[in-house]
Amino acid sequence: AVSPAERTALLQWARGIDVLDSDNDNDITDARTELGDPLHSAPSVVNYGGSDGRVAFIATNDGYFHAIDTSDGSEIFAFVPDASLTRLNEVFENAGTTERGYGLDGDIVPWVNDVNNNGIIENGDSVYVFFGMRRGGRNIYALNVTDLDNPELAWVIEGGVSEGFDALSQTWSTPVIDNITVNDTIIPVLVFGGGYDTQQDNDNELGNDSPRSSVGDNEGNAIYIVNATNGNLLRSLTV
Repeated sequence: AVSPAERTALLQWARGIDVLDSDNDNDITDARTELGDPLHSAPSVVNYGGSDGRVAFIATNDGYFHAIDTSDGSEIFAFVPDASLTRLNEVFENAGTTERGYGLDGDIVPWVNDVNNNGIIENGDSVYVFFGMRRGGRNIYALNVTDLDNPELAWVIEGGVSEGFDALSQTWSTPVIDNITVNDTIIPVLVFGGGYDTQQDNDNELGNDSPRSSVGDNEGNAIYIVNATNGNLLRSLTV
């Protein structure tokens, strides 16, 4: 429900153009240098070696995932998942509010497969990063960032939507990378908890004779093991 001009301005802003002249230089065609807040998402650094050097990955509450060149602070690329698109106009308008906004606020876990252990990401090697949304939502994302010039969304798990993930709530759990053996085949896996059930936000009372919440535990009460390369569910445990 916006005009074509407003829509165009929003899209240009989202792509990094300073259409609001936030730097007050009377130029609305240059790059904007704003960064959303990484409230709970700590940067994760990967050493690519060679000409790529070290790259810092960080998620921010305006809904962006950033790849930053640590040598000069420049942005290599940014990714906005579908689930964050609905917040872009809110951040763009920047109106006053009493409600804290969240976008991508989860921890970032890199998985570096340097086959020959030479410290350089080259042909045959791979780099993936995994992250959740914490207060921003119920999804888990995997990006293939082996080639920084051509990053790819490897897979996404949507809590309450993807088959087998009905109990996956807000993705607060920091994923863990490991290997398991299935039918004599070693499979890289991602292990994570079911997250935080927002029903507990309104629970102000615990039972006198029980440590369990008086609000039903219908979400978050699970542990998931998925194939790290494709996100396929291998095993889930619920309580």
